[in-house]
Amino acid sequence: MQRYTLSRLIQTIIVLVGVSLVLFLILYKMPGDPAKRMAGMKASPQVLENVRQKWGLDKPLPVQYISYAGNIAKGNLGTSYRYNRPVSSIFAETFPATAKLAVFAIFIESVLGLAAGILSALKKRTFTDTFITISSTFLICVPVFWLGMLLQYIFGLKLGWLPVSGYEPTNLLYLILPGVTLAAISTGVLIRLIRASMLEVSGARYITMARAKGLSESRVLIKHQLKNALLPSVTFIGLELGALMTGAVATEIVFNYPGMGFAIYRAVMERDIPVVISGILIMVFVYVMVNFFIDIIYGYLNPRVRLGLNA
Repeated sequence: MQRYTLSRLIQTIIVLVGVSLVLFLILYKMPGDPAKRMAGMKASPQVLENVRQKWGLDKPLPVQYISYAGNIAKGNLGTSYRYNRPVSSIFAETFPATAKLAVFAIFIESVLGLAAGILSALKKRTFTDTFITISSTFLICVPVFWLGMLLQYIFGLKLGWLPVSGYEPTNLLYLILPGVTLAAISTGVLIRLIRASMLEVSGARYITMARAKGLSESRVLIKHQLKNALLPSVTFIGLELGALMTGAVATEIVFNYPGMGFAIYRAVMERDIPVVISGILIMVFVYVMVNFFIDIIYGYLNPRVRLGLNA
């Protein structure tokens, strides 16, 4: 088990190093000069040179990356070019808002996805099943930004029930529209997943045996069919927590939601490279660590997985 854990940990480190390297190269090769962003477009060449020296932008690209990677390894995310403050303090302010949005989206996804998927399986080949299937397909296919603007128009502008943008930590109303938007695709996938699992399990021998013993349909459903059908769905929901943390950028932009995604978007527009790289690394780290722990749990529960055998 220790060998398996070490192997997964090494893979995690390689992914993070690879992501940071690719991001660093792409961002530094993008058009525009970060020094001009900091000093102003009308700054003199001498001022620009001083800015480059101060931030190490005059050094070769490999030297800049090694220096940045070394700071990251020490827990130093660098300093924002735009705001001249530690990047860690920026994300300390924005991470809680994104985390709250992701957890709220997971709640919506779990409740609606599981309920609709189970109902669809129980009402197989009926109008209810068809309606839920079409709705889940729509959720999977609809663009996030379009759905967000549609919800803003209907529930914010037309009906006036919910705020269309912004965020207040103590007001849950600000989470509803962005939360529904963020959870839409995942909810559609979960509906299809739980429906397929329920139908697959319904034909198993132990289900037939449970009915033959005279157990009521409700007990067969809850104790046998649902219990086993939920296993892949629970895994999917666990992975989605990391995915929603990393996928909140578009939603936060649409709703002007002051989370990590919106902070990264502004940093891209302002060529604030330390904020962009650190923000994306944090999101990737969250996603990778969720996968890492799920891999470890799988390896613990199933020896064939950690031994590299087919389950």
